[in-house]
Amino acid sequence: MSRRTCIAALVFSLGCGSAAPVVVEPEEPLPTPRQLASEFVRNCVNEGCGYPMDPGADVDTLITLEGLVEVRLNAAYAQEPTRESDVLAMESGLKALFPEADSVLVTALGVPVRELVPNHLRTALAVDEDRRPAAPPRPRPMVQYPDRAPAPSNGLFGRHVAIWGSHGWYYEPALDRWEWQRARLFTTVEDVLPTSFVLPYLAPMLERAGAHVWMPRERDVQPHMVVVDNDDANSGYRETCNWSVGGSGFAMGSPPYETGHNPWQDGTARRIDVTDRPCTATWQSRLPEAGSYAVYVGYGRSAGPGMVTYTVSHAGGDTRVVVDQRMAPGTWVYLGHFEFDASAAVTLTTAGATGAAISADAVRFGGGMGLIERGGRPSGRARWLEGARYALQFDGMPAALVYNVTEQPANDYVDDYRNRGEWVNFLRGAPLGPNKDQLNPGLGVPVDVSIAFHTDAGITPDSTTIGTLLIYSSRGFGDDGSEVRTFGDGMSRFANRDFADLLQEQIVADLRDLYDADWTRRPIWDRDYSEAYRPNMPSALLELLSHQNFADMRFALDPQFRFHVSRAIYKAVLRFVALQYGEPEPVIQPLAPTHLSAVATAAGIELSWQPNTDPLEPSAMPESFRVYLRRGIRGFDDGRAVQGLSTVIPADSTITGMRVTALNGGGESRPSEVVTARAAGGGARVLVVSAFDRIGPPAAVDVGGWRGFPEYLDHGVPDGMALEYVGAQHQFDTRVVWRDDDEPGHGASHADWETSVEPGNTFDFAASAGADLLAAGAGSAFDVISDERLAEEPGLATGYDVIYVLLGEERAAVPGHPVREAFRPFSAGLRQALRGARERGRTVLVSGSYVTEELTRGTEEEQAFAREVLRAVHRSERASRSGTLRGVSGPFSDLSARFNTDRGGSVYAVEAPEAIMPGDRETVTVLRYGDSNMSAAVAATGVAVFGFPLESVTDRRERIALIQAALQATGHHD
Repeated sequence: MSRRTCIAALVFSLGCGSAAPVVVEPEEPLPTPRQLASEFVRNCVNEGCGYPMDPGADVDTLITLEGLVEVRLNAAYAQEPTRESDVLAMESGLKALFPEADSVLVTALGVPVRELVPNHLRTALAVDEDRRPAAPPRPRPMVQYPDRAPAPSNGLFGRHVAIWGSHGWYYEPALDRWEWQRARLFTTVEDVLPTSFVLPYLAPMLERAGAHVWMPRERDVQPHMVVVDNDDANSGYRETCNWSVGGSGFAMGSPPYETGHNPWQDGTARRIDVTDRPCTATWQSRLPEAGSYAVYVGYGRSAGPGMVTYTVSHAGGDTRVVVDQRMAPGTWVYLGHFEFDASAAVTLTTAGATGAAISADAVRFGGGMGLIERGGRPSGRARWLEGARYALQFDGMPAALVYNVTEQPANDYVDDYRNRGEWVNFLRGAPLGPNKDQLNPGLGVPVDVSIAFHTDAGITPDSTTIGTLLIYSSRGFGDDGSEVRTFGDGMSRFANRDFADLLQEQIVADLRDLYDADWTRRPIWDRDYSEAYRPNMPSALLELLSHQNFADMRFALDPQFRFHVSRAIYKAVLRFVALQYGEPEPVIQPLAPTHLSAVATAAGIELSWQPNTDPLEPSAMPESFRVYLRRGIRGFDDGRAVQGLSTVIPADSTITGMRVTALNGGGESRPSEVVTARAAGGGARVLVVSAFDRIGPPAAVDVGGWRGFPEYLDHGVPDGMALEYVGAQHQFDTRVVWRDDDEPGHGASHADWETSVEPGNTFDFAASAGADLLAAGAGSAFDVISDERLAEEPGLATGYDVIYVLLGEERAAVPGHPVREAFRPFSAGLRQALRGARERGRTVLVSGSYVTEELTRGTEEEQAFAREVLRAVHRSERASRSGTLRGVSGPFSDLSARFNTDRGGSVYAVEAPEAIMPGDRETVTVLRYGDSNMSAAVAATGVAVFGFPLESVTDRRERIALIQAALQATGHHD
């Protein structure tokens, strides 16, 4: 019997007698029972009860039956997170108002208020088993990687999470144009801002915890796409043994496609019975250019499908991926991102396959450009920028059930937000299928939870944030189209509230601990928003912050903030799934290792690191580590397990790149920075100090009604790449109001960069730096040590003949943001290491945009370090816009070069190169900026300092020439 039935039965039994239900109406001047209850609630709203209550909370209705008083609170009451002790205290207070009543029942949203307490916070109250599946599903992994880290034992292995970031580029028929669904504000737009959380952070976190992540929008930012298919004789598909036609399948045909066109019905799939004889299908192709590509496979429906192994051949080697073909036939299944050189290949083998038969269809490399025609033309944008409506068509989803759910020819805006819930229902299938046909078998993917990730609008007049709102729905469609409070499998939709509450609680708690003690926790709304109402499994719609509010955006534009928000969401999903299925308290995956060093010895390359503790999560401690290798410049292998904090890597004559992850029962951390080494006998010893750790937001200014992000002061540093950036802010006046998305008022931004992906800090510049140093004649071998490691053991530097400090855009103080000491260019330990090296006659080279700026403005000791060790002093910021350089003395005299100042270059843009001056009479200026004629580099015996990052000189011949000249100017001889 449901709770609503129980309540009804209780009311009925108390009212069964000769007396009819009455409304208590005391004579004046005594207040009515409703007025008494309302006064009590309003007193609580004003903080008179010692626990929080929504400002709009009040008594909606008060009903009395014989012996029973039911106080029905309005919907606003339920917007505040409900806690057990608060509810029990409120119930006690209301009962005290009616001492003669046998029972006082307090309800909201049609249920007792105690039912609003989430399961995970109940101690005195019984857990609501109706919010859990009757038969918890067993973990069923979509893909497995037998050559990589073991599957997490206490994470999300075998679970399925559907998530999407916001809106996307869509066709607006009223204007006959493709456009964003929201306005360009504060250098970004909501259509891509949540994507900058989901793609680089949240999805990988969930995957490293063992989950398979499904997205209704394209996830690969690679603009190239190559499809290899059995229906195209020239595409590179080959097979061994006797395959046969296995029903309809994918064919690329001739895009762009019109609405309703399904490329998954244009071709054929192949099938073969599973026998003892190993048979193969291979998809091989040349790629337009080397780089990172997502790899997707497709297969058809077959009788008795099972598990089958694909092998992806990439720049780092071969990676086996085991795919469960019992799920998701007739669509693209994501295998992962891989680095490729000029060619790519995927091979399927029947060896080890389970089931009676397997299928093979198409393989896709990359995300590509828009393929759907609207208004007579495709979008002209990369597919990852488009809304879900277009991706789902290319994914083979049925039009009327999923992507064109309105069944109108030109209502893409509505279709785009309605189709996401219907897509996840189609993934799941009966009895939780699309709401037009909940018994549709769908694709058989047991999706556990779905999240719609958005940002909101709204403005505050001060430095307070709009904050975080969660939306869920306690109602949904029944299989007959009626409104119901259970899912098709009988689970209560109040599971949605539990998930929303936990998600908001985790995000807000982490942000208050790490960023803003007053981060605003907004309500939890029970609303029929499509992305919360339509999914037929636990779901929530997250409105993280306001993209219209300067105070919120100061955080949102920070990659570190985006990482921590994503980690909070991952933790909430992990904990909710464990609670739903009655599993033990889950373990949080570790943070990436730090303090790396790679030192070549006679025995090989000694690689060491340190664990990185998480102050918020005691369980996030590493239990082991995994080391990934790269021979040459592109592509890591699948790694090897390591116990302890060091290992020895066999060395050869190639440059070996290494990165490390930490593992525990919850999964695997993101990779560490990359350190490299090349071992060789004889010659000078060369050390690269990897000191460019910074990622961060652009400069912020808030002065007298002028607010925003004047990026000419500081662009910020993207983490890998900037997916959120669309163009510079051009409207800083807070008085200018929104009139239209084309005229959005304060915060309005340009659109000139929204088709480009801006590169940032790759944490992998040391490899090219070491190779350049060797090519310039610095030595025959090099090691890489992180600045954190060297700062802890400064004496290591004296063992090298040449020390190159790679600072990049390391900077602690960015205008408008708190100082971050972790990004200070020269820590005390690093200063000690370099001073000691110079005192022993070692050669020191340094490059970066902020080499001397903070030293010159620092303590007396820091100023002395700049003058005496670096022999340079700060002159000016933003010394060049053109990036041109010309040599002016000594070995530099005949040189010219250029560093990148363009956001769309192959390396990050240098917006604020430093003008530096000689620190003493023996030091000379050797380079000047071509436009300003300011000093760009200085050199003296034993030291050379560049006021720009050397890695930003994109022509390698120019970089090597600059290093050669610096070595000569410092007097170094190998």
